[in-house]
Amino acid sequence: MANNVLNRIKIKGDKDDIAIFLQKCPIDDKGEKVFSFNQFIPMPENPIPNWYDWSIEHWGTKWDARDSAVIELDDGDLELIFISPWSCPLIGLKEVSKLFPNLVFEGGYACEFIPSDCGKIYIKNGILKEKDMEGDVDFACSIWGEDPAEWQE
Repeated sequence: MANNVLNRIKIKGDKDDIAIFLQKCPIDDKGEKVFSFNQFIPMPENPIPNWYDWSIEHWGTKWDARDSAVIELDDGDLELIFISPWSCPLIGLKEVSKLFPNLVFEGGYACEFIPSDCGKIYIKNGILKEKDMEGDVDFACSIWGEDPAEWQE
């Protein structure tokens, strides 16, 4: 089974661009907006060479985002929260950001095994800036909403 990585990404920009982004987000069975790479970068019906390799190449992860939420913030920006397997899907996020070149995608990610595989990201128009936060218990706990005191040795 894959290690879960929690991703928390704020999307900032002009309200019209954010509205267009929101229109692309599907609605789940509870009537809530969710995030899906497949809505922005659709997987072909018969991906070549196969679904796994196609997903890695185009989304940067073997599965679509899951347990996702799109939260509209009071300032008009958005927050994406979703789980990905093994790592942050940087390839997919960069590709989605190219579709919305005026929006900024900024946030962080952390593996469920705190504090491994965690970092901060900033993406605009496909250009990524990343800061490795590996070993930073406070940062990883802030992503997961955990108490850092419970993770200190």
